[in-house]
Amino acid sequence: MKKYHLVLKELRQHASAERAKAAIWYFKAGKGEYGEGDRFLGVPVPAQRQIARLFASLFRPEELKPLLQSPYHEMRATALFILIRNLNKAADVTEEKKWVKCYLDHLPFVNNWDLVDS
Repeated sequence: MKKYHLVLKELRQHASAERAKAAIWYFKAGKGEYGEGDRFLGVPVPAQRQIARLFASLFRPEELKPLLQSPYHEMRATALFILIRNLNKAADVTEEKKWVKCYLDHLPFVNNWDLVDS
């Protein structure tokens, strides 16, 4: 199973349709709003961080692309938590630069205030 699907499967285990509906309002993802089109699974941030810790060591910067480009807001947030975790554990400046480049290459997908803040 691809790593994307492993993370998605884990996120879905923590998902709530009720929370997903509330997220559309909270993150202004309705028609005509700045987050229009963003999709939500309804996963709370603590669960996203827990999942990021679980999977972070499995990812290299180039493998985060599908997660960072996901239509699911929580998947992108989890990917950023993975990125930050790996950046903080980078062995040297060369590795740090790879993680920073990964982030900068995917800035268009860091498209809501909470993603920017993370």
